[in-house]
Amino acid sequence: MLERAEELQEVQSINGNVPDKAESEEALADEVKQKLTSDQDGEILRGLELFDLLSPRMLCLAECIVSDAILPDLLLEAESNDRILTALLQALSSACSVSANVAILRELALASLAISQDYPVDTNIGLQASILQCKLAIVKADTPLCQLTRHVAVARAQALRPTGRYLELLMLLAHNHRVRDYLADEVLPLVSIRSCEDTRELYAFLVCLQLLTDYPAGLSASHEALRRISQDTGCAGDSEGFREDAETITARVDKLVVNQAVMDLLGQVKVRSSESVKVYGLVCANLARAEGRQTKLVSAGILRRLIDLEHRAPGEEPALVVAVARLLCSFDSVLGLHFGEASTAASMLLRAFSNSALYLQGLFLVALTNLCAQNAGEACALVIREWRSIESAMYAGDVLCMRARAELVCNLSAGIVGAAFLLDPANKLGADCLKTIINDARALDMQTRRAATGTLALLSRWSAMAPRLSEVAEEMLSQLVAEEDSEVLQRLLAFVAQVLQAYPAGRLAENVRRNRALRLKCEAVQMSEVTQECCSHAIAIASFTPS
Repeated sequence: MLERAEELQEVQSINGNVPDKAESEEALADEVKQKLTSDQDGEILRGLELFDLLSPRMLCLAECIVSDAILPDLLLEAESNDRILTALLQALSSACSVSANVAILRELALASLAISQDYPVDTNIGLQASILQCKLAIVKADTPLCQLTRHVAVARAQALRPTGRYLELLMLLAHNHRVRDYLADEVLPLVSIRSCEDTRELYAFLVCLQLLTDYPAGLSASHEALRRISQDTGCAGDSEGFREDAETITARVDKLVVNQAVMDLLGQVKVRSSESVKVYGLVCANLARAEGRQTKLVSAGILRRLIDLEHRAPGEEPALVVAVARLLCSFDSVLGLHFGEASTAASMLLRAFSNSALYLQGLFLVALTNLCAQNAGEACALVIREWRSIESAMYAGDVLCMRARAELVCNLSAGIVGAAFLLDPANKLGADCLKTIINDARALDMQTRRAATGTLALLSRWSAMAPRLSEVAEEMLSQLVAEEDSEVLQRLLAFVAQVLQAYPAGRLAENVRRNRALRLKCEAVQMSEVTQECCSHAIAIASFTPS
């Protein structure tokens, strides 16, 4: 497939050197006609090869081949010579990639398929006939032929065991959205590791999976890759396949993810070529969108395979990073990572952060949050070291990005390295981050407030920093009085209480003592035992006890 595309480019470049394009095309058409009317089998085969290469861009060739001077004798030769029949079917497949050729070639295509109908699908002629049927089913043309061949193509695929060279046929068939659910349920699970050992066959299998899992609002890189693949394979006419709704694709993705055979193949297959690596990343990124199914992909070894592929060629394939991030958004996915794998995953997310779209930055932040929670030391150190690369997210207006950022900082603050980063007055980056967290503690989004106030509560454990945090606690008193969410309120009370406990001599104690609204709030709130004990002790230091 790729080799034939290169051949066509070579023919086009040669043609481009001819001063008069019309004269050049006429000369090529005459040459094709001359070879197809020859009484030598070799010349006829060469003529069909030229037709195969040139017909998608030279529409005049379709008129040429169906002329009375060529068509009858060509069909007679095809009936008696398997090589010519095979070449004819292949040439028609290329020509029918262009919808304008379908009406012209309808009669010839029907006759050719009629000649080949007795050949089993596991023969070369049967395979080429099936590919032609797929192409005709794909072309967007309202003709009886297309309706007929669509049904025939589906019936042929149902009897086909997808091993070896048939994977390319499945890829072509997958462009037809009417059969995608059948392929996902009944055909793809039969594909074996052995059948994907060849680079081209693996590529075809992965493209088939990508067509089955591509979301309408998914990665732009996925849409662009499929557009190029469709053009290369002559399937550009199937625009209907890209109009599937997200619910249909999600249901199909769920089926694929719970199919152990498909998961095992993706986890074990050896991906070598750059084209296959790209499509592998896009497929895994699509599958990782399945809600609650990420652990299925991880247990099949797909996360490790993605990290390994990225580690071999850092930064070359963004889809790998997106796939890893989506898998790591499930905390359970992080649990099975080794130390080195967690570090590699954090590095690849940080490296891709600054050049990614805002919604992807939010995704990366969630993944980094989970990594920092499970692999606190190394992952936190990496995030802090590369903090400048994610600083832009500190000022993003997107709610999900803001929430993810607050949760990441909360996990950072749980360890001594993160706390030192945030509380060191000489560190401008950390100081700016702390200011942002203080603002987040007043955010309208409840999840953001919970994460930000959780950060403050964790930081207040470091008694040496209490004098500095005392000023922050004073700022938070008005927020504490106004807060209605019980979890945020408990975190704020724990923060104020622990700062008071560590630093009772500051102005904070006086402000707490005089704040009657705060006293009433403390009386009304339902606090956990730990918060209640801590708060009661701190309020006693501040010289009043709630009744």
